[in-house]
Amino acid sequence: MDKRAIRTILAIVGFVALGGAARAQQPADSGPDVVGPYTVTSSVEVGIRGVKVDGDVDKYRSDLNYGPGFQFLDSSLLMKAPAGEGGIFDQLLVRVTGWDSDPAGSVRINAEKLDCYRVDSTIRRVNYFNALRNLALKEHVDDTEHTFGDVSVTLFPQSARFRPNFSYEFDRKSGDTLTTYDFSRDEFPLIAPTRTRSDTITAGFDATLGKLDLSFQHGYRRYRDDATFSIDGFEEGSSGAAVPTYLTAFSRELPSEGRIHFTRVTGHALLNDMVDLTGRFIYSHSRTESTLIEALSGVDFSTAPIALLEANGESEAERPQVLADVGVTILATDQLTISNTFRFNRFEIDGRQDLTESLLRTLGGPVVVAESLASRLTRLRHVSNIFEIDYEFHPRVNAHIGYRYTDRRSEFESLDFEADGPPPGKPHREEADNRTNTFIFGLRAKALPRAWTIYFDLERGESDNVFTRTGNYDYNSVRLRNRILIGDSLTINVSGVARDNDNPAMTDTIPPVDFGAESKSRIVSATVDWTPNSRYTMNAGYTHTRVTSRADVIFFANFQKRSGVSEYYLRDNFAWVSASAKVHSNVSVYGGFRIHDDNAAGDRVPPTPDVLISSYPYRYLSPEIRAAFRLHDRVDLTVGYQYYRFEEDDFSRPPVPINLRDNQDYRAHLPYASLRFYFGRRE
Repeated sequence: MDKRAIRTILAIVGFVALGGAARAQQPADSGPDVVGPYTVTSSVEVGIRGVKVDGDVDKYRSDLNYGPGFQFLDSSLLMKAPAGEGGIFDQLLVRVTGWDSDPAGSVRINAEKLDCYRVDSTIRRVNYFNALRNLALKEHVDDTEHTFGDVSVTLFPQSARFRPNFSYEFDRKSGDTLTTYDFSRDEFPLIAPTRTRSDTITAGFDATLGKLDLSFQHGYRRYRDDATFSIDGFEEGSSGAAVPTYLTAFSRELPSEGRIHFTRVTGHALLNDMVDLTGRFIYSHSRTESTLIEALSGVDFSTAPIALLEANGESEAERPQVLADVGVTILATDQLTISNTFRFNRFEIDGRQDLTESLLRTLGGPVVVAESLASRLTRLRHVSNIFEIDYEFHPRVNAHIGYRYTDRRSEFESLDFEADGPPPGKPHREEADNRTNTFIFGLRAKALPRAWTIYFDLERGESDNVFTRTGNYDYNSVRLRNRILIGDSLTINVSGVARDNDNPAMTDTIPPVDFGAESKSRIVSATVDWTPNSRYTMNAGYTHTRVTSRADVIFFANFQKRSGVSEYYLRDNFAWVSASAKVHSNVSVYGGFRIHDDNAAGDRVPPTPDVLISSYPYRYLSPEIRAAFRLHDRVDLTVGYQYYRFEEDDFSRPPVPINLRDNQDYRAHLPYASLRFYFGRRE
């Protein structure tokens, strides 16, 4: 579905909404508005937003991307008729939010005819922009539009025995991007416009057979990525080396497409009001094909000229997968519940590639041609089982314990050879089998009836790392949460989470050396919600996030390979408060304030050159004020002001005009005003 089709749908929806509203409009005191058998509720909100940004506009757009000007903010239409008395539908809901005004907008359509059909559709659009100065020398930039959505139809939705359904999903992404390319020990920025699309069609049914609830779905998905990369002229590498590397021409076409067939069957049954069974089986088979056409010219790191370097390749891959899980819950007594969940996952990735490369150093010189063939086969079988017991010791105290076991077996097989070389030998094979064990404990207690509830969860054991051949994570995770009710108006939540991860590993050298990573995270948060009456509300909260990680690394310095330690620090303090009040029967006000403050590594400095310390200190605050006025039973006026302030690095530096700072700081002022018009009765 392209942009023109979407705009056409929106135009039709708009005309339907306005036409229905015009027919439904009656004096304000006449009660609910009716069009034939339908009761109509509809509104349209339009407004204007101002935007003034001081500082780094690209950082502001990467964070927020709100634009100035006239805004079509929100519109809705709801038409309801008594069951069975409508025309082609008994109920229709259309909701359009931020489609042409915000970075993310959506259209939602729901229609239903009792005992006949139900249609649910959602279309979303996201305008994504990213151009950060501190990422890849600002050579990774995205300015794309992503549109995706779905339409699902269910026939006989009220039927208890058989309900067929159909659905269609689409996904489109296009726009301008900038990325980088590694060539001859250097980095080069490339123009890389994005153009991807996918379509998915599914059909199935939900049915009830005695005590069995059964669901079946079969679908087909097709996707395509027309990736291209190029430069628009002479391009020097980004390393700034004394002897520069450069490209005089570069182009790459890398189109790929794929197809997926999938089938899903799920079932649920409750036997004798005591045994609850659930099961799911999914089979999918995907196939991907891609083509590579690349050509470049320039000078490499040895200052040798390259008249033409070409690469042409064809590749394909297949991936069959089987996923199944079965869950059993036994309601042994009113106090004791026993459950077990078993999951099986197996897939295989079989890929092949044929690549031909040719190199022409100087015009008229010899052409060096090489053709290589490669194949990769990955098999993975993953089994997990979770066993849990839940027991209620007292109406105010219950606890559960559990045990999780996983077993992952992976096999890797590769074969590479030159087309004009010796016959290929035996494929290189690797196998690995990995098992983990985890203990689970949880407790829920009402320290005071209704007023104070405590939740406690603990996990200790190992966490599997799929697709890696490193050791397991040895981890401990503890969570404590308190919910306190004071009267009917005040709610307090206080929680804390602590998680330690240790990823031990050994080098393959002789003798082996410890080479691992570890991280510690702590999160403490508290919120307060106060609603003394229907006219006043207040909410406030604070969250402190503390992360410290340490990893052994190998890096290059002055063209030498070195071993060292990488450390990362995060110390984020996030606080917020908001309040709203209805100061008059026709006037409501709102105010809010949010702030993030992360001093990160603080004043830490590397003790030696082999210790690498990284962090991202920043401060981000955002106050907002807003007032809403009921001008008429059919008209509301909203005026407000939003302010954003972002600062990074040193917060205590001497005052410097923000436009002269060599960082990504910005200040954004967003005043706005809107009018909401009601047609039919108020929402």
